[in-house]
Amino acid sequence: MKKTVSILTLFLVLAVAVTSAIAAGRWGSGTDPFTQDSNIFIMPIQPLDQAEIDALMKMREEEKLARDVYLTLRDKWQLLIFDDIAASEQHHTDMVKDLITKYGLTDPVVDDTVGAFTLPGFKELYDQLVAQGMNSVVDALKVGATIEDLDISDLDKEIALTDNEDIKTVFDNLRRGSYNHMRAFTGALEAYGESYTPQYISAEEYETILSSASGQGGYGYKGSNAVMLPGRFKKYVMPEKATFTFQPTMEIAKEYQGQTAELYGLLYLPSIDKWYVFDAPNHGMEWTPGTDIMPFSQVTLSGDTVDFPLFTTPIDLSDVIGSVDVYYGYKPVDGNMVYTFTRLLFE
Repeated sequence: MKKTVSILTLFLVLAVAVTSAIAAGRWGSGTDPFTQDSNIFIMPIQPLDQAEIDALMKMREEEKLARDVYLTLRDKWQLLIFDDIAASEQHHTDMVKDLITKYGLTDPVVDDTVGAFTLPGFKELYDQLVAQGMNSVVDALKVGATIEDLDISDLDKEIALTDNEDIKTVFDNLRRGSYNHMRAFTGALEAYGESYTPQYISAEEYETILSSASGQGGYGYKGSNAVMLPGRFKKYVMPEKATFTFQPTMEIAKEYQGQTAELYGLLYLPSIDKWYVFDAPNHGMEWTPGTDIMPFSQVTLSGDTVDFPLFTTPIDLSDVIGSVDVYYGYKPVDGNMVYTFTRLLFE
């Protein structure tokens, strides 16, 4: 039986759940299968040749490059895809660092500041990619695809050259992560009516990546019944938390303007893995993915944007920490569902 609860209650539950998750060490992005527990330290230590040492140095900074570019573009465009994938890249560069530590090598990352690099060429590449990504959202997403394109190409070469079990394990996981990221950026570009042409890997490898099964997470999903647009994130600190409201706006596709549409709103608490569907502003019911979703309003899409009155009455969330994902969208009569999401961060 679905349980009716107030949105305020949901956030109070969230505060306790997030705190417990952090204390238990279970709090993470959850979007990448690559984790810190691949047991590389218990794998045998094998002799390293210079090519393998060079590969470790390069991949340490190349994964940091990806993280740094995504963090910079996130700050510019406020797209959640950059925030989540940057967190994944942090895992990647950390795991390469673990290999460097295991073999007693000198870490090339002496300054972890965004945009700081030691090896030749990385600073110039960072500046070039950031400059390109600052032009538009589409250019930023293409920069993301380009970085994953380069990563996959380099990892293909390095995996073929090493016979060390631990290096192969880490590099293969990095490559699988990049496959997921490539699919994510490509899907986001498709949501904008754009595409990406590979520059480093072959067209055949690119098509294989796109057609293969993805890992957890993903952005820009387009199915027969839905169009998913890239999400954003919004931070709340004191005093904003004391009088919290959230009424987002979405752009309306030209073919739907003037039509009657149903508005939907969903709220996801990642810390306790629960979903709620809005049935009125500031109010929701527990929802199970895969079951029917009720609209909370019906409107005429009279202009090129539509407002979503999700949290209209100010709520005091001063004691809340952590994140919550709010999904919202519209479905015209005889049309597709179009939706996006915003991650609310309470700090």
